Amino acid sequence: MEILHDILHVLLHSLGELALMLPILFLTYLAMEALEHYAKEGTLLRIRKAKRIGPLLGGALGIIPQCGIAGGAANLFAGRVITAGTFLAVLLATSDEMLPILISNGEVGVIVKALAFKLIFAVFAGFAFDIALQLYRKRKPRTHHAKSYGECCDGHSHGEEYGIEIHEMCHREGCECHGGVLRPALRHTLKVALLIFAVSFAVSLAVHFIGEEKLVDILPDLPVLGEAVAALIGFIPSCSVSVVLTEFYLSGIIGSGEMMAGLLVNGGVGLLVLFKMNRGEGAMKKNIALCAALYLFGLLGGLLAGLIM
Repeated sequence: MEILHDILHVLLHSLGELALMLPILFLTYLAMEALEHYAKEGTLLRIRKAKRIGPLLGGALGIIPQCGIAGGAANLFAGRVITAGTFLAVLLATSDEMLPILISNGEVGVIVKALAFKLIFAVFAGFAFDIALQLYRKRKPRTHHAKSYGECCDGHSHGEEYGIEIHEMCHREGCECHGGVLRPALRHTLKVALLIFAVSFAVSLAVHFIGEEKLVDILPDLPVLGEAVAALIGFIPSCSVSVVLTEFYLSGIIGSGEMMAGLLVNGGVGLLVLFKMNRGEGAMKKNIALCAALYLFGLLGGLLAGLIM
């Protein structure tokens, strides 16, 4: 009976915390959906026209909480309209569910530091990756005509069909990033609220029955390992990953390094769209290389965040 009483106490406490969080969570998602609805295509056009400063603009616009930006950038990259570094910067900067959860918890200081770090690191990584690719191409002997990023096999630009029409992909992925804003905002709120409740309830139970100090001690206290595992988890294409990582950070189970490593790699639906749209000769090798670069930069970013955040 005592155990049931403790479980009920934890359950009611978790529900109370969720009830306080729900209005702020809904208003945050409503603002995000409005931004998505009215500004997304203009944002993608700005990224498309960025050219040499692509990683700078990609990082700056990727930090804006819009679910379609990473997917739209993947389409632009598949159409050879933007550079790999620009797409990488968008992926690294994408905030996903971190922002609404931190806002609903009133973590203003963490929000400022996390967004600033994501922006600066994403821009740096994007430029570094583009420079590395340019140096590699100069050393590699060319056996065929190299196509530019805005040119496909027939010599014509396919940027329009690849870069702007993201609505069909959004519909396939079920993210409803077109149409009205109220219904998608409510759907996102309920979905994330259920995830937050599940994670919060599980963590609260573990803390109650195991103890916070023992729970933290379960995690391997080895350098780099925590960030490396978190970055691998970040590849899971689901908002639940960012919810779990952020909730674990707020609960004190993981540090800022592990949280940022996972969130840097977890670029929304960007990678899903990349593998669906970027096909053809040598495309799979390039997709895998881009994923490897994303992982390495995510790991490096997590290690840096652990030192300075």
